[in-house]
Amino acid sequence: MEDYRKLTTMEVVEYVKTIPGLFPKQAELTCREVGGGDLNLFFRVQERENKNNSVILKQALPFTRTWGPSWPLNYDWIRVEYETLSIQNELCGDLVPNVYHFDKKLSLIIMEDLSTYHILKKGFNVQNCYHYLPKHIGTFLARTLFLTSDFGAASEERQRFKTQFQNEAMRRISEEINFTYPFTEHQADCFDPLIKASLSEIYYNDELKAEIEKIKHQFTSNKQALIHGNLHIGNIMVTDNDTKVINAEFASYGPMGFDIGVFIANVLMAYVCIGKDKHMAYKNYLLDLIQAVWDEFEGAFRQLSEQPGNDTLMLTNPNRFLSTLLHDSLGFAGCELMRRVIGTSCAEDLERIENDETRATVETFALFIGQHLVLKRNHVQNLNELILSLQQLENSNGQRDSIV
Repeated sequence: MEDYRKLTTMEVVEYVKTIPGLFPKQAELTCREVGGGDLNLFFRVQERENKNNSVILKQALPFTRTWGPSWPLNYDWIRVEYETLSIQNELCGDLVPNVYHFDKKLSLIIMEDLSTYHILKKGFNVQNCYHYLPKHIGTFLARTLFLTSDFGAASEERQRFKTQFQNEAMRRISEEINFTYPFTEHQADCFDPLIKASLSEIYYNDELKAEIEKIKHQFTSNKQALIHGNLHIGNIMVTDNDTKVINAEFASYGPMGFDIGVFIANVLMAYVCIGKDKHMAYKNYLLDLIQAVWDEFEGAFRQLSEQPGNDTLMLTNPNRFLSTLLHDSLGFAGCELMRRVIGTSCAEDLERIENDETRATVETFALFIGQHLVLKRNHVQNLNELILSLQQLENSNGQRDSIV
């Protein structure tokens, strides 16, 4: 892109000053880089005399930090994120950040500053409880998935979504890092040498790999709804009363179960990383959270399905649809759980475990749960059955055949 350039902090200040309505004309502004993920830069711009008046500028990078120039990006994902946030604001505006400006040439978005929030993952690390979270995440999932699907969006709108949110570059990254690299002994994978023996159960398990291929095919071919595409607990920000879902750069028109599965897997990872026989009250809270989010989602999804639509398909059998969706979600959850142990981006929760043997035990347990979610996903009648089996496993002295 000819007009693209990475902005410096000074350039960010000057750029923001040109956008009407963000700050008073005579305001003195400050700017600092506040980190960024693998794909972008983040800058916080605020008034010097009124630090509560601030915005975030997010700019796309030309390639991933992990892979460098060998994996160039086409910048389209920042457009996808902007348009996804715009739709999500219409569907559930209280649950996503406000967006103030988009610049296609410079591949940037200016949005609401959430500095008064904290990342959900960090809250889990210190064992915080969030009693409003099931309602918020369940509502987010139900409204964003149902209202962009065949059941909630008119035919013309659905066709526009499928074209508008192809996001091919990001979907290719998702496909590779979620369903290919972790299960093929890829050179980019990172894993603990202490669990090398356990990896043969994955690399050379033909039944498991066949099921993963089915799940991968579903990810690439099942165009059901506009999905967030990366709904892990590092992309959810919270306060005592509020929730915001952020970082929609992987959004695309895809399978509903992917968002649900990624969320479930990352809560399960937080659960596993606490360790066996430790902090059981909080571990039960995390398992109950998974059930509560699903219950809120299911209730809101059913309620939406009962409302008459214009040029939409009728959900004639909600029970069957939701049962299939649960199975799909568990399959995606199993792949996500395994790839957070042996993929290109290992879970930070694991890296926080200082003792090598303890960490290896946790990793092995996470891989075990992931395999069983993939292999037995279609046999799970409901989430309560899965949760009870995990709790029984906690008390079974390692008799792992007791799960699902």
